[in-house]
Amino acid sequence: MKRINLITVIIFAVILLLPLITFNFKPNQISTIDNRKLTEFPVFNSNSSITEFVKDLDSYFNDRLGFRTSFITSSVLIQDKLFGVLVHPLYTNGEEGYVFLNLRPQLTDFDYVNEFVDFVAKLQTYCQEREANFLFSLEPAKQTVYEQYLPKGVNYKNDRVKLMLRGLAEKNVNHVYTAPALIEASKQTQVYNIKYDAGHWNDHGAFVGISLMLEALQKDYPSLNLPKKDDYDIFYELRTSLPVSYYPINEKVPVYTLKNPQAVRVDVYKDEIKTNETGWYYSHYKNPHKPSAPKILVFMGSYFLDKEKFIADSFSETIFVHSYKNIQDLDYYFNIFQPDIVLFQTADYATKNTYYPLDLIQNVYYNPAYSTKQNLPTADFIGIAATAGQEWKKAALNSDKQLIDFTLPLSGGRISYAYARIDGKFYDFRVLSENSRQIISIVLDKDIILSARNIQVILISADETQQQVISLKQLF
Repeated sequence: MKRINLITVIIFAVILLLPLITFNFKPNQISTIDNRKLTEFPVFNSNSSITEFVKDLDSYFNDRLGFRTSFITSSVLIQDKLFGVLVHPLYTNGEEGYVFLNLRPQLTDFDYVNEFVDFVAKLQTYCQEREANFLFSLEPAKQTVYEQYLPKGVNYKNDRVKLMLRGLAEKNVNHVYTAPALIEASKQTQVYNIKYDAGHWNDHGAFVGISLMLEALQKDYPSLNLPKKDDYDIFYELRTSLPVSYYPINEKVPVYTLKNPQAVRVDVYKDEIKTNETGWYYSHYKNPHKPSAPKILVFMGSYFLDKEKFIADSFSETIFVHSYKNIQDLDYYFNIFQPDIVLFQTADYATKNTYYPLDLIQNVYYNPAYSTKQNLPTADFIGIAATAGQEWKKAALNSDKQLIDFTLPLSGGRISYAYARIDGKFYDFRVLSENSRQIISIVLDKDIILSARNIQVILISADETQQQVISLKQLF
C-alpha cells in the first residue's frame, strides 16, 4: 500500500513539475495555437505600478508553461465533445454552426477613430499633390455580414465604423466600404466561410469586395478591367481544422484559380525592400499585356493575402505591401515605385492602436509636394561636397543591390525640405540630423541614377522663403 501511495505521489509530482521543467524561457516566441507573440518577461521600472508588474508576470508564466499548447488543445476538444462548446483563445461559436473570432467588448475609442481619419486624409493629400489617385477601402468583420448568426444576447453596434465613415466623407477622402455589397451578396453566396478562417472573407467575398474597389477606380480609369467569374476555375477544397488550431471541422471552401493569368510575379527588390516586422508581406507583379494600364501600389491587410489573382491582371504593375506600420513610409515606397494609384486597404477591426499605433498616425510627416514651393526665389545658402555626384555614381556602379540609399551631408545652414528632380520626375528626400549637421537621404533604384541625363537636388530653406537648386549630373 505504501509503495502504491509513493508511486502515486511521484506521478503527481512529475505531472506538476514537468510544465515547470519545460518552461519556455526563449525570447521572441510565437504561439501557433493563438497566433500571437508570447509575453516577454516584464521589466519593472519607476514608471511601472506593482499591480501592472504582477499582472504582466502572471501573463508571462501562463504563456510560457510547458505543454501549454497541448493543454489548450485537449481542453478545446474535451469541451467540444462533452458540451458542444468551442472554447479557444481565438474563436467562439455562433448560431447554426457559425464560428466567429472571439467577441471582445466593442471599442469606443472615438478619439482614436478621428485621428485615424486624419491620418488617411494625410495619405490622400500626399498622393494627390503628386498627381496619383488615392482610394481607401474598409472591409467589415465577419460579424457585420452575418450578424444574424452571432451568439444569442450579443448586441453588435459597431458605432466606431459609422463614425469613421462619416469622418471620411466630411474630409472628402475617396473611399469604399464593402460591407453593403457583401451583405447583399451573402443572400445568394457564402462570402465568409461558416467555420473556416473566421477572420477573413473567402474567395467569393474577395471577388465581390475587390470588384467594388476596381469599380471605384474606373471613374478615373474607364478602360480598367474588372474581374469576371468566367476568368476563373472555381472549385472547393476540404478544410479539416480551424486555422492556427487543432479544432476539427469538415468544411469545403471556395478557391478561385485564374484560367489564363497575365500578370507575372517579379523578384525585383524581393530581398531589399524595407518592411516592418508587423507587416512582412511584399509582392510585385508586372503585366506585359497591359503596358499602358496604370500602376498601382496596394497597402494591404491580411484580407488581401493570396488575393492578387483578383487585381493584378487589371494593371501594368501591381505592388503589394503589408500595411500596418509600413504605411508610415509611404514616401519611401512612392519614391521607388512612382505609382499612378495608391490603394490603402484594411479591415475595420484592424483600425486600432495595435496595428496603427496612435503616436505613428499622429506624428507621421511627409514633405509637401515641390509644386507648392517651386515659385520660391533661388539663393545659395547650403554647401555640399564637390564630389557628391561622383560618389553617387560610384555607389550605383559598385553595389550588388538594386536599391541604394543615396545620401548627402549638408553644411553652412539648415533646411526644411529637400527634393530630387531626375529627368523631370520629383522624389522626396528625408531630412535627418547627425550630430550638429543635417543629412538628406533617399532610397532609389540605382538604374535611375546611372541612366539619368539630368539630376538636381532642390533644398528649401529652414524658414521656407528660399530654394537652392544644385546640379549633380555635371559632377559625374
